[in-house]
Amino acid sequence: MHAADEDAKVSPATVETGSGLGSLASTVAGDNGSKPSSSPTPSHSFGAHMARKSSKSYFEKLRDPRWQRRRLEVMQAAGFECEFCGDKDKTFNVHHKYYERGADPWDYPDAALECLCEQCHESKELQRLDLLKELSDPECAVSTLCVLGYLRGMRARYSGHDLWIAVSDEEEVAGIAAAFHVFPSAVHRAMSDGNHVEVNYLKRLRLDVMGKV
Repeated sequence: MHAADEDAKVSPATVETGSGLGSLASTVAGDNGSKPSSSPTPSHSFGAHMARKSSKSYFEKLRDPRWQRRRLEVMQAAGFECEFCGDKDKTFNVHHKYYERGADPWDYPDAALECLCEQCHESKELQRLDLLKELSDPECAVSTLCVLGYLRGMRARYSGHDLWIAVSDEEEVAGIAAAFHVFPSAVHRAMSDGNHVEVNYLKRLRLDVMGKV
């Protein structure tokens, strides 16, 4: 994991005074009703350029004009406001919600980047570190795949877009079952081909279970 983007700081005043930034001119899809592939399709393709990466360090890349343009775009889209706490007066960072192996800082889609104040940025990085520590603890009884299944299940449960959840392991099934408060056997019944779980089936089943409580 990379360190926080400390070079990605800017305040509204910095942009307004033209410190150089002013001149520096996108999980599993399912909203179309079709089944996703077994692997989530990224909303942004990294393309063939992935094989031609430079030898620059990550922090050197944060000074690249392409990242300067990209981060300014993210801040402008957020209205120069922290997307977590809503503060408009602090110094801002552009936060990567995740990292792709071999990707440059500017390669990421809009959904993977957010404008945060320094305090919220640091807090999110610490939370991510805490999560990784817990998952790597030998005494942790929950596997990473189970957590992934749970998170994907929760997203599908509250989203009107995910119609299918791709699964590849029994532990993912256990996580999805926990998200919908059903038994893993119910998740298996919701599978149409052994690799995809029908979300609406689980939603209906959960409503039936809750109605009997």
